[in-house]
Amino acid sequence: MFYISKVKLVSITLLFLFIFKNGYSQDARFYHSKGIAHWNGERYDLSEENYRKAVWLEPNNLHYRTSLAQILAKRNRYKEAQHEFLQCIGKDSTYVPAYRLSGWHFYKVGKYRKALRRFEKGLKFECSSGNSRGMYRGIGESYAALLKTEGLDSVETNRMFEAFEIFISKEIDGQFSKEVIAFLKKMKPLRPKSFKAKWFYKE
Repeated sequence: MFYISKVKLVSITLLFLFIFKNGYSQDARFYHSKGIAHWNGERYDLSEENYRKAVWLEPNNLHYRTSLAQILAKRNRYKEAQHEFLQCIGKDSTYVPAYRLSGWHFYKVGKYRKALRRFEKGLKFECSSGNSRGMYRGIGESYAALLKTEGLDSVETNRMFEAFEIFISKEIDGQFSKEVIAFLKKMKPLRPKSFKAKWFYKE
């Protein structure tokens, strides 16, 4: 005969009361969809709340956790956002969206070296042209930002040009691609013939 101890019964009852009391009465997809709807409506606090519910119900769903990270970054809580990205990478070290999005969030706060490490690591596991294009752009833009702040050496300069060239080969008709083509035409002739030190360029 099936038997449940009083302790277990009380524990299960309390768990279900907690779930329903806090509004976790639907499946995770429901809350994730609500999170998207609230994001689109610029109700970012409600978007975060629903993404958290989705992650609570399915903690191993990397897509849901990535969405939570993005809304945290949108609300300027970058440290929390990066924690969620690291959670994704910890669960699946080949999960490319976490590298790409984490890289862009580092870029937005001026941490270009960290952004580069994320983009380069993500490319090792890349199989989607959309993600790779975004990461090549991120690498190029991060080096271009460093060119104005820290300066670049020969290897870094070559990588900047290479990344931008790969990016435009994947999206030649886009407006940003045209800007990149103009940037390359302008910067390549300015590249030092020999590097005794890092070079800078400020417009």
